[in-house]
Amino acid sequence: MALVLVLTAAGLGYLLTRAPDTPHAATAPVIAPATLEIASTPPGAAIFIGGEPTGLVTPATLTGVGPGDLEVRVELPGHQPSARVLDLKSGARVRHTFELTAEEGRLALGGLPPGASILVEQVAHPAGEVITVPAGRHELRVVVAGETIARQTIDIVAGLQAWELRGRDLVPR
Repeated sequence: MALVLVLTAAGLGYLLTRAPDTPHAATAPVIAPATLEIASTPPGAAIFIGGEPTGLVTPATLTGVGPGDLEVRVELPGHQPSARVLDLKSGARVRHTFELTAEEGRLALGGLPPGASILVEQVAHPAGEVITVPAGRHELRVVVAGETIARQTIDIVAGLQAWELRGRDLVPR
């Protein structure tokens, strides 16, 4: 009788601890973190995930990211921000490069003598023309009859800027 009890207990223990052999047995899905590689052209853009700053700049690799939709935005001074929602699959390695567009400034110069030309980075523009250039620092020269009458480096920002020639200096209006 004792042998029957021992064998019965051993059989029950075996049945309770062995893996089920049925094909429809439920198993928990394995969710692996994703890896996200973010780059930008030009590089050096600040990276935001879900609207929050990461403290990282492009190019960068983020590991251990949960799967699902993820909003990524990059910002670089002098360029328009760019954002995209990326679909990250479990265990995937996703690469995305943001192409950043330089912001443009428009420059209007007044007080120029007749026949003046404005050279921005050695490109000539006639007086009275609104000049469109990428935002940033630019060297301007005002030339009349082949002679430079003013030379100045100015910072152009997005939007319209108006400057005026006073003597040999360009001053904001």
